[in-house]
Amino acid sequence: RGSIRLGRERGRPDHMSPAALADKVTEHDPVRRWRSDQLQRAGYPPWDALVLSRRRDIDLHRAVDLLRRGCSPETAIRILF
Repeated sequence: RGSIRLGRERGRPDHMSPAALADKVTEHDPVRRWRSDQLQRAGYPPWDALVLSRRRDIDLHRAVDLLRRGCSPETAIRILF
């Protein structure tokens, strides 16, 4: 089960795990960290949650609800974008 790659964060080291990258990227942005955590808890893969968390124009509740209604993360991302 893979994740859709929504793009690369600038400067992402290839050796860094998604969780470590999320911590580094969101360490000075508590709102983005919270959004990323919520998206991961809902079922989005860590990388996709990190990218989605940056997009404040995407409604967090809608993103979570799509998974609760049975969409795969890949399908939900297509709907959201």
